[in-house]
This record gives sequence, C-alpha cells and structure tokens, in this order.
Amino acid sequence: MEPSVGARPDLIRQVKQIVITTAELPVSPDEVADDAELFDECGFDSMSIVKLALAVEQAFDISLDDGDLTEETFQSPRTLAGWIATKLQGTEATVNQQIA
Repeated sequence: MEPSVGARPDLIRQVKQIVITTAELPVSPDEVADDAELFDECGFDSMSIVKLALAVEQAFDISLDDGDLTEETFQSPRTLAGWIATKLQGTEATVNQQIA
C-alpha cells in the first residue's frame, strides 16, 4: 500500500506526537518538520522503528503487515501519516462492505 502524501494536518500532528514520545525527543510537534527524516533527523534506527510501529498500531487500532515496515513508509511524519490515512480508509471500506 503506497503512502498518500495528502495526509490531513491533524493526522500529521498526531504522528509527530507519537514520533516525539517514542524517540523521547525534547521538542513539541511544531518543532518537527512534516518531512523530517525519521532515521537521519529524529534518530530512529531499525529497533526504534519497530517501537514506533507498535505505537502507531495501538494509537490508530490498525495492524501493520511485514510488508508495511519499509523505509518509504517510515521516511517522515508526512509519509507515515499518509500510510495511516490509506490504511484507515481501507479499514472503513472493509467495514462498509461487511455492513452492505
């Protein structure tokens, strides 16, 4: 599933807060750029990305598949928020199909 670059600003802000909490960064969401590189600028490595993935799953009640754990998905708060938005839309579509 390819991340959407058009994620809502409120979703990007939520993701930035999760990034800050997971990485224990002493900053506010306003101080993290939407396109800040999680690996280079925020200090994430492969182990902390797994921790971030678990926090995202819990916060948004979604499941990440092994194929979702890519550098492209976790490139920045914006790409991660875009992926979440796409995943949430897919969840809504599945629920709507089950109801119909």
